[in-house]
Amino acid sequence: MPVFENARFITCEAEGEVFSKMAAGADGRILWLGDDLPAEYASMPRIDLGGAVAVPAFGDTHMHFESFSTFENTFNISDAHSFDEAAAIVRTYAEAHPREKLLIGFGACGHLVREGRLPNREDLDRWAARPLIIVKYDGHAAVCNSAMMSFFSSKVTDDPGFHADGWLYQSAFYNGVNEVTAKLSPLSIVGGLSKGAAALTAAGIGLVHAVEGVGYPRDMDVDMLRMLEGGLPQTFRIFFQTMDVSKVLKRRMKRIGCCFELALDGCFGSEDAALLAPYTNNPDNRGVLNYTQEQVNAFAIAANRAGLQITMHAIGDAAVEQCITAYAAALADLPRPDHRHIMIHCCM
Repeated sequence: MPVFENARFITCEAEGEVFSKMAAGADGRILWLGDDLPAEYASMPRIDLGGAVAVPAFGDTHMHFESFSTFENTFNISDAHSFDEAAAIVRTYAEAHPREKLLIGFGACGHLVREGRLPNREDLDRWAARPLIIVKYDGHAAVCNSAMMSFFSSKVTDDPGFHADGWLYQSAFYNGVNEVTAKLSPLSIVGGLSKGAAALTAAGIGLVHAVEGVGYPRDMDVDMLRMLEGGLPQTFRIFFQTMDVSKVLKRRMKRIGCCFELALDGCFGSEDAALLAPYTNNPDNRGVLNYTQEQVNAFAIAANRAGLQITMHAIGDAAVEQCITAYAAALADLPRPDHRHIMIHCCM
């Protein structure tokens, strides 16, 4: 049980509250904070922090933790400055993982590469022969090669968001990701969780609002994180991404929603965030609302009656209005003083 000293411990509990010493217990919990060390801690070993600043662990308010962990275990092309560099990252990963039937990565972006555009199906066909999918940097669309496009069911390929150039948008993206993640092995998920948690620890994150439910059979990802979270260093608040209130109540969970099934619209990167006025570069486009107001109201009322905390993805102002209207309807139906319902993203 050490005493940490020669530091600036900022408690974030009262304005300007800063201490120079801290005593910690064997379980890592803080026993005491202050400047004048009490006699009862005087015999504890000392650790000089050299004037460092220490603050409470950060809380991440919205994270697709298992997806993040999967990408920590696969590849990310965000640092590539050309398609050639991106292709090299994909090929290096593919060569190191010859048994993986599906190649899943992250970071497709047209802003950082010399080509000045997003990669398409033909580009990815040159990068890999195996089925390949790369999620866009904003997390709301993905691009596939021809082999991956052939892998999808008609639920994806018949969707208006399924494009011949390899891109998946709106529900085609969400359903496509569901079909891909359904093929991941439980062992790869477990290994990814540990690596993902380590990355968050290195960033000082101790609390995670994890939004889960992306198509694993029998919602295995939700149950697996609930089962394993006690062995990870973070504290988790898990939101089940479903509109099926019974699934959440069956698991005795307290939170429902976020993205995927609860995405009310798209995003600005794909120009499908739902707007009340047309996009300035396309007068025929106001984005996409994935549900009617009546559908969103019915969900919010049911979840609120069940005593759940709700969160919904709403980016454009039309989606924001839809979300607020649904929450107003739910709370008019059953007022709750501490409901803590959330709107995620809310860009306009």
